[in-house]
Amino acid sequence: MTRLSRAESQAQTRELLVQTARRLFVSDGFLNTSLEKVAAEAGYSKGAVYSNFASKFDLGFVVIERIHDEQVERLQAELATGTTAEDLVEGFSRWADKSVGNEEWTMLELELVVGSRGNPDLRRQVAQHRHDIAGRFAGILEDQRVKLGLDLPMSIAEATSLMWTMGVGVGIQRAVDPNLSVTPLVDLIRTIAASAATASAQAAPGAQQG
Repeated sequence: MTRLSRAESQAQTRELLVQTARRLFVSDGFLNTSLEKVAAEAGYSKGAVYSNFASKFDLGFVVIERIHDEQVERLQAELATGTTAEDLVEGFSRWADKSVGNEEWTMLELELVVGSRGNPDLRRQVAQHRHDIAGRFAGILEDQRVKLGLDLPMSIAEATSLMWTMGVGVGIQRAVDPNLSVTPLVDLIRTIAASAATASAQAAPGAQQG
């Protein structure tokens, strides 16, 4: 059996710690999970955790970044084959139904916010992570706007902020009541998309003729 290099061994340890932390943050909650428990569950000493992560929040940020990566990929996959504004709405609806209010994503985000209370540095880090993921969703929306030739009734930043704000509200409620519908959020997307499609049609060459 090939012996792992020091770098490979450290990467393997880090990956197992991240996977273990993710599982425990979901089952027990971020605030209730100690680094000692993460280390024990992963089969390492607490020192192994600190050699890879500066703090529990540092580990939490790595976990939430991984969740963000997965959600971006899932949304992109749902929108990949769409050719119309309605396809955009339907793809977003499928993604939202599975992801908005997802206990793993939503609860961890909330606990990071709560845990940062009273610590300005942590609050800035939490805010930066929120800014980063919102920016990635803005990029997806812009890609769809260009692909479908849509003229949005507002800027990408404004549309993203509006959708994100409603999405967070719906997500928090769904984290408590999974049976809550994502319809309000989807209706918002549909309204924006319909307005964009209408504006695009009116701006098309020959649209004023006849």
